[in-house]
Amino acid sequence: MTGDCVQWPHPSLQPAAQSATMSALIYGTDVTMRRFCINLGFVVGVTIALCVAGMTYALPSAAAAICPACYGFQNISSDVYVQSRTTEHERAAIANTLDAARTLLTQFWGPLKAEPRVLVCSDDACFERLGGGRRRGMSVFDRVAVLSPRGNNAVIAVHELSMNELHHRIGSLSLTEWRGPDFPNGRGR
Repeated sequence: MTGDCVQWPHPSLQPAAQSATMSALIYGTDVTMRRFCINLGFVVGVTIALCVAGMTYALPSAAAAICPACYGFQNISSDVYVQSRTTEHERAAIANTLDAARTLLTQFWGPLKAEPRVLVCSDDACFERLGGGRRRGMSVFDRVAVLSPRGNNAVIAVHELSMNELHHRIGSLSLTEWRGPDFPNGRGR
């Protein structure tokens, strides 16, 4: 390419005179930068994939909250999901249970600030798959509350949603420093 439309930064870099030098100066950095970006993209992609796989393994309930449909859940109201095989009668009972739980929570906390995604399992296999074990319910910070079939009642729902509210109000990371209330048994601040 020795046409008139190309303007070279220095006369000594014209293709006829020093094509190897010109390629190294002009194209060498682009190739190096392109390889660096490809490698960086690969490393970032692998890191993200490992984090997602690790979270799915370590906190399957959090993964289910991110993609409820991937775990067989269907939305029945704002941020409330039940297994797809749950009957209409059971769905209505779950909605009533959660409404009663939120009423009790509001009486204690005042206006609720946390908005957790609630997953309700209708069989023990679902709850086991989400990492629940033999518990009746579990919560993940202020983001997720999961109820087992044995914990689908207002008492357990209040407990789990209260844990979500507590995490939201004091901050998830503050639990490492314990900025919670003082308790009568001397534990606390």
